[in-house]
Amino acid sequence: MEDDQWGKFLRDYWSEIDEELQEREKQITPEVIEEVVQLFIEAGMIETEVSDSLKERIRLFLKKESKWLTIDALLIAIKTLPLEERKELIEKIKRI
Repeated sequence: MEDDQWGKFLRDYWSEIDEELQEREKQITPEVIEEVVQLFIEAGMIETEVSDSLKERIRLFLKKESKWLTIDALLIAIKTLPLEERKELIEKIKRI
């Protein structure tokens, strides 16, 4: 493959990846964030800890992790975490 063809291939490939990431980010809706909040409350997080700041941190966490997994896969992963590991995830997200 010649340099110009290779460059075009890489630009097109990156464009496809970027579009996919943008689509995944659109899936991070207030409803998805609320679902994660409820999963954390089930794990023992106190409802008074829920704030706009925490919800934004959850959104940032989902955005970052959606590079590797779909939003649905992330929700399934969080749901299937043992409660102790879910608590650890809450603390990790609070530090974002």
